[in-house]
Amino acid sequence: MRKIYISADVEGLNGITSFRQVFPEFVSDYAQMQPQLHLELNSLINGLKKAGIEEIVVNDAHNTMTNICLSLLPSDVKLISGKPKKVSMMYGLDETFDGVIFFAYHSKAGSKGVLAHTFNMYFKNVYLNGEKFSEAQLNAIYARKFNLPILLASGDDIFAKEIQKDLGNIYVVKTKSAISNSAAICEKNTDLLDNYEYAGQNINNFEKILYKEYKNYELLIEFEDEIFAQNIAQKTKLRNTSNTISFTSKDYEEIYTTLQKLSSMTTLQKNQTLQV
Repeated sequence: MRKIYISADVEGLNGITSFRQVFPEFVSDYAQMQPQLHLELNSLINGLKKAGIEEIVVNDAHNTMTNICLSLLPSDVKLISGKPKKVSMMYGLDETFDGVIFFAYHSKAGSKGVLAHTFNMYFKNVYLNGEKFSEAQLNAIYARKFNLPILLASGDDIFAKEIQKDLGNIYVVKTKSAISNSAAICEKNTDLLDNYEYAGQNINNFEKILYKEYKNYELLIEFEDEIFAQNIAQKTKLRNTSNTISFTSKDYEEIYTTLQKLSSMTTLQKNQTLQV
């Protein structure tokens, strides 16, 4: 393999157990996250380079998507930073890559994993074709569009079990063990960073997981608050029943971008509610 794409989230990092640590408005808490982010990411990158990977592209895939500092990455790594980006967590992916890595991911909404959610903490559940889906699954379908396998992932123990059940026998770097949605037993950083480097160095030896294809897609979002669903349905004209909104398409990119728009609208609506 020559060229690798890394979709970089942050909730799956070691030592991260609170949403305050992953949103920049909580300055002192957020400051705990960024050094850990660069430690883990650079250990993975070092391993990939030892494996002979010539080109590494990192897409900053969390919240503001300005969490990764370019100057703290190796100088030959390309960073995709900022938002909005049309396909969000998977922006910049195309057929020139050899595979994808999901870095510091988390489990799906409703699970027992640390900071579990699916794209928006105000979504109770996200379903695709009647099945409850995670961000990892939804992103893996997008990678399948380019016939690209998921090579490696990292996150807590709940995420590890979940992605191996949903995607297959993928190699996962376990960063911590969940006690609850907001508590964890953290790995020793010395061991974890060694594990990241080992994983990167052995990337060519891992099973290449290619996600399944669908001919049609039905996206259904279940909201925590029924009023949210109804207000957004009025603005978008999407189908609405009680606390759900649904949308169908044969084009997965349309499904994915619609999901991102609904997530942004939900966050905006929540912020406006808090300001009243």
